[in-house]
Amino acid sequence: MSNETKWAPGPWRCDQRQIIAPRSEESRGGLVATCRGSGHTRSIANANARLIAAAPELYDCLQAFPGFNADPEQIVAWTKCCLEVEAKARGEN
Repeated sequence: MSNETKWAPGPWRCDQRQIIAPRSEESRGGLVATCRGSGHTRSIANANARLIAAAPELYDCLQAFPGFNADPEQIVAWTKCCLEVEAKARGEN
């Protein structure tokens, strides 16, 4: 199983309901997705956009899981990563 991803590299940012990827060697950057109302309120569409924008960093945290037998420093660092991504998804950073 390859760890190579097919999506635009992160970190993605959220501009209201639009998710935007940065320019990089692998990607021209730009619009990744737009979250529209589709029966949801604007605040729900914005929250959906924040959650999607956090996806690349969430994936990175999952890939960095040190394992259940890791030393405490690794577990603390991984937990911090998870909490930072959770805050980004909620729009708190």
